[in-house]
Amino acid sequence: MIASPVDVHEGMTCQITLKAEAVSFPLNAKVARIVAAGAGAVAGLDLTSNDYKERRCLVQVLEPISMGATLKQVSPEAVSQTESDLVALRYYSSASSTLTVWRQNTDDKIHGFELHVQDYYIRSTPKAPEIKIYIDENHAEAKTTDFGSLRLRQNDEEARELRRLYNWIALHLSDQVPDDLNEFLQRYRTEFGSD
Repeated sequence: MIASPVDVHEGMTCQITLKAEAVSFPLNAKVARIVAAGAGAVAGLDLTSNDYKERRCLVQVLEPISMGATLKQVSPEAVSQTESDLVALRYYSSASSTLTVWRQNTDDKIHGFELHVQDYYIRSTPKAPEIKIYIDENHAEAKTTDFGSLRLRQNDEEARELRRLYNWIALHLSDQVPDDLNEFLQRYRTEFGSD
């Protein structure tokens, strides 16, 4: 949103800075379109740089937002149930991420979750906000038969990046994610900003 009376016009070049937690991403852009909105205006921007690093920075910010914002639940009948006292529910995102949630059969209370992003699995533990991060180093196709290929990641840089990724996904959840699940997922992101 652009507040009046700033002089902005279509075709004008600018530099924008995307900020997330303690990370800043400066990007060169051009004002592509301006639309009046209340007392100000909304500007559509076109990235002007073909610089790989700039584009990669933008993807790093937008990808987790897309993962969270596009989560949609699949039909419960399409999810295989492997635990007698739990019901597994699954959500898919347009970014090929999968969120599996287990609820108690008796009271519908959330038992835990697993977020699958590329070759990584982020799993809840009974002690929020503690999570466990696993990597599939063998790229196994069927996790139902080959959980042995998953290796636990501890406090290395890769694990910290995945905690940050989870944090950003959880901050941008789709409105199709039920409120109690949203609240449950938020509990697991509380410590990730201080890695």
